[in-house]
Amino acid sequence: MNWKIQIISIAAIAAAGLSLAKISSAHGSGRSDWQSYRSGHHMRTTGRFRHHRKHRSIISLALRFRDELKLSKDQIKKMGGLRDNFIRRNISERAILRTLRFDLRKALKKEKVELVEVEKYVRAIAQKRGDLALDRIATIERGKTVLTSEQRKNLTALLRRHKRNHQKVRMTHKLKKHRGPSSLKCKMKEHEGPSR
Repeated sequence: MNWKIQIISIAAIAAAGLSLAKISSAHGSGRSDWQSYRSGHHMRTTGRFRHHRKHRSIISLALRFRDELKLSKDQIKKMGGLRDNFIRRNISERAILRTLRFDLRKALKKEKVELVEVEKYVRAIAQKRGDLALDRIATIERGKTVLTSEQRKNLTALLRRHKRNHQKVRMTHKLKKHRGPSSLKCKMKEHEGPSR
């Protein structure tokens, strides 16, 4: 049983290491909103796409604001193709990842854990997670090249506004839920400062 605990710990450390690597690379010093907006590398799709519930990807946002950015038909087609192809690849790769996790759990349930077998699954899972992260990053970088420098600048401003609005909605919802409407008014007044 001790071996099982150790192996599970190794798997957890490997997964955490990949997550930390993604965070540190995405939030390096001097990065713009374009680069650091939730790493800018969270593609949205149906099912289990990480963080898609809270934030849309850069490519999805560019397509959403196509009119404001004045995207051409060719730009829309290219960015839509990048997003759709990524989603297809992601669905396939995540199916493989789920199978690997299932096999790992099955291997850990054995009375005598075979360390060589378990190591194979742990390393394969870590590799697959890394491949998925790199594919997200590569897709976003290709998406950036579709936009002009002016469009990228405008998108940065739109992302800032989108983020502020999202935070405001969350704060309003939280205050309504925990303190009621009357407390919300007081809190909003405090936030706005003294009236002139």
